[in-house]
Amino acid sequence: MNAAYLLLIILKYYDRGEASNEFICSDEDFETALLLVNTFQQHAVFMFNELPKSTTGADKALKSFYDLLPENFQRKHAIEIAINQLKIKERTADGYLSKLLTNKLLDNPRSGHYEKKNQ
Repeated sequence: MNAAYLLLIILKYYDRGEASNEFICSDEDFETALLLVNTFQQHAVFMFNELPKSTTGADKALKSFYDLLPENFQRKHAIEIAINQLKIKERTADGYLSKLLTNKLLDNPRSGHYEKKNQ
């Protein structure tokens, strides 16, 4: 038996002042319990997604890359920074630029040009 609807039934019997070893779940109690469980699940998933993600080596490299970028720059300048200062490949740098755009840390006002967003 689901704990949520068991609790609802027990509270209903308690409210009525009834004491019993046998409880009967109405369709309404069951539907209410399902709604509560679905709501709690949605909230749990939301809160889980809001938790800080663990940092990996790739995350640290991405942050280093972002920190070295100027406020406004062209792709070729970002690639130079990646290769010369961080010793990462051009393809990796392009992946980082893509992630930074996806994470809304950069804007791409026109092709090949980037701007850091104000945080």
